Amino acid sequence: MNKSFNLVVTLAATMVIICTVWIMVVAEDAVIQVLTVMSCLFALSGGVTLYVMAIQDKKREQLFYFKKSLHVLQQKRHDWMNGIQLLYGYAKLQKHDRVLKNIEQLSEYLKQESHISKIGDPRLEWFLYEYSANSLKFDLRYHFEPQMSLWDVNVDRMLLYEAVSRTAKIIEQVAIFSEREEPHVLTIKMGTLKKSVVKITYQYDGLYDQATARTELELLERKFVHHQSAVKLTSECQADHLLIELKLLDRV
Repeated sequence: MNKSFNLVVTLAATMVIICTVWIMVVAEDAVIQVLTVMSCLFALSGGVTLYVMAIQDKKREQLFYFKKSLHVLQQKRHDWMNGIQLLYGYAKLQKHDRVLKNIEQLSEYLKQESHISKIGDPRLEWFLYEYSANSLKFDLRYHFEPQMSLWDVNVDRMLLYEAVSRTAKIIEQVAIFSEREEPHVLTIKMGTLKKSVVKITYQYDGLYDQATARTELELLERKFVHHQSAVKLTSECQADHLLIELKLLDRV
């Protein structure tokens, strides 16, 4: 329950108390007493209404996140079922070279999933899972520094999450899907530098809206300026190639 809601409820309760004291001590006229009682009832009913609305909003928010989580799990299951069906089909046709190739691809996919789960920041881990499930415009690949863990680096976790998620969403926004072109690929690399800096690199190869990409990245860079330069963002926009580098400095 947020602070503004608590404040409104407190004010309503205070008003009820003041009205009660007014009736008992000050008000003698019956009309004034009736009006005072009505004011108390309105204040109390307003507080109850706000309370019910807050509970409903919280339930809707929880339901929304449950649906998002279920969608991610369903997409992951769909991906695995597709991979297994391909293996079965190639095995049935005795295309052993294709079977081995698909096993390697599934193995690499499983390694990526395993690396994500060991980053050391549950919120960021879930975002990367969700992002991979919803990425429809390009093939997504993750590369993480071996044994990398954010538990060893003293960076602002909320700022890290915001930087990683907003940058990834910008790429999703500007990417242009085309069935006639080669599959577009986004590679996200993450590692640490001397246990004091988190470095994230986004390399996108494919069609995208360069003008919008430059505008959105400039706006994002300006936003990070307000964080006392804790985030360093550099980008390189070329035809069919976008390179973005984020560096989050150790929190002093």
